[in-house]
Amino acid sequence: MKLTFIRADHEVTGSCTLLEIGGHYGLIDCGMEQGRDLFENIAIPVPAAQIEFVLVTHAHMDHTGHLPLLYKQGFRGTVYATKASVLAPMRQIQIRSIQNKEELVKYRHTPKFAPAGQSTQMIVGATPDSDLHILRLTQGLYDRYQLKRVFFSAYVPVVESALLPSKETKPPLLREHRLYQADWLLRFYGFRAEELLDEQIPSFDPRLDPKCCWALRHPDFFPVEVNRADYEALLRVPGLGVVSARRILTARRAGPLRLENLPKLGVVMKRAQYFLTANGRMADGLRFTQDSLLRNLIAVEQSLLPQPEMRQLSLFDDAV
Repeated sequence: MKLTFIRADHEVTGSCTLLEIGGHYGLIDCGMEQGRDLFENIAIPVPAAQIEFVLVTHAHMDHTGHLPLLYKQGFRGTVYATKASVLAPMRQIQIRSIQNKEELVKYRHTPKFAPAGQSTQMIVGATPDSDLHILRLTQGLYDRYQLKRVFFSAYVPVVESALLPSKETKPPLLREHRLYQADWLLRFYGFRAEELLDEQIPSFDPRLDPKCCWALRHPDFFPVEVNRADYEALLRVPGLGVVSARRILTARRAGPLRLENLPKLGVVMKRAQYFLTANGRMADGLRFTQDSLLRNLIAVEQSLLPQPEMRQLSLFDDAV
C-alpha cells in the first residue's frame, strides 16, 4: 500500500490523498483549495479514469470541491461517504449560526454569518428510495438543522452503471414537481411527512397534487366551514393557500362569507368546492362520490400540467 499526498499535506485546505494498493487506485477526499494558494501542489499522477473510488471523510468544499472536475477528466468510479460525513458540516453551520445570533445581540456591528441560511439538494430517481423516505429526510433536515430550503433534482442518466438507472430512463420530472409541492406543505402549511405518506402508501399519486391526495384519504376532516374554521384547518383545504386563508380570516370579521365571495379572496373553487361550506351550504347542484371526486380532481390537475408534444404523423410509419 502506498499513500501520495496530493494536497493539504502542508496547508489546511484542498485535502486529497492518492491510495495505491496492488495496482488499484483510489482517492481519500478530492477537495478544492480555498483562500490564497500558498504552496505548489503536485498533480494526481494517474489518469482520472484509472481511479476506482473516492472516499469522502466529510462534505466540506475543501474535501469534495474537485469531484466535478475529476468526473470531467474521466473518473467513473464510486464515491463513498457516511451519513455522518454528510451531516457533520450542516451541524457545524447550524452551531455557528446560533453563535452568530448571540453575538449580534451583544455587538450590533458583528458581521452576519451565512445570512441566506443553508440549503441542500437531493437527486430524485437515481436510487430506489420512496417519496416517503425522501420526505422524512427532508423533514428531519428542517427540524434538526434548520435548513432554509431543500431542493430536488430529477436524475438525468449520463453513464451506464449497474448501480444506476439505464441511460434510456426518462428523468422523473413530474415526481420532482410533486416533491416540491410536498416540501411547500411542510414549510408553510403545517403538514408533517408522516401525514402525507406512510408505509402503505410510500409514494405520491403522480396524477394529483399532494394536498389533494391527503384530502381524499381523510374525508372525515371535510367539509370545512369557512366562517368558523381556524387558520390551520383552512390551510388543509385543496384550493386554499396561505394568502387566501388569511384573506378569509380578515373578510369574515365584517360578516358571514358566502360561496360567491370566495373566488374574490383567491380561492380556487375548481378544487375547493368539494371540501368546504359557507353557512353550511356547498355549491348548488354539486353531487359527487369518492370515485367521481377523484376523476374530477384528476381532470383539473391534467389541465395544469405540461402536455406531451404533438408529433407529425409520417406516411412511412410502419403502423398507424
